[in-house]
Amino acid sequence: LYTLQGYGIPSDVLPIQDDGNPDNRLLLKYLAQTEQDEREQCAGACDQQKQTAAIPFPKYNDILLGRGRPYQTFSGNQKLLQVIDTNADAYRSCAHGDKRTFCQSIVTSLKNKHNARFLKRDAKGDWEEVLDDIATDKVGYSFRSKFSIQKRRERKAK
Repeated sequence: LYTLQGYGIPSDVLPIQDDGNPDNRLLLKYLAQTEQDEREQCAGACDQQKQTAAIPFPKYNDILLGRGRPYQTFSGNQKLLQVIDTNADAYRSCAHGDKRTFCQSIVTSLKNKHNARFLKRDAKGDWEEVLDDIATDKVGYSFRSKFSIQKRRERKAK
């Protein structure tokens, strides 16, 4: 036991008494802590796996990343456009540094309130959920695109 201390391993973290016999109280505490650590590691790995797992078909509320009419007319993308329209003035009034935080709050809201996922096609043609940073970029792009279209229409009207 004291030999281990020479290697920098403190004896109080080991479930062993000074005479070399196991200390059941410490052993149970050690096992509980190890189990909790493993559960936390697994949860983190499961979250990563969940985000990158292949999705064969998007759901009604999913927001699809891509270009063209099939993406524009998808129900989840239509919902995103409604949210963009509703929040356009608030986005415009945000300071430049606060716009990303504002977009992050919209992503969180869509995910929590509407059970939406932001999906893109992978190389195999399946859908995969993108990271929140990419979803935030998509929301920001949607705001900028809306304003660009508005400006174009205003110029044509003149």
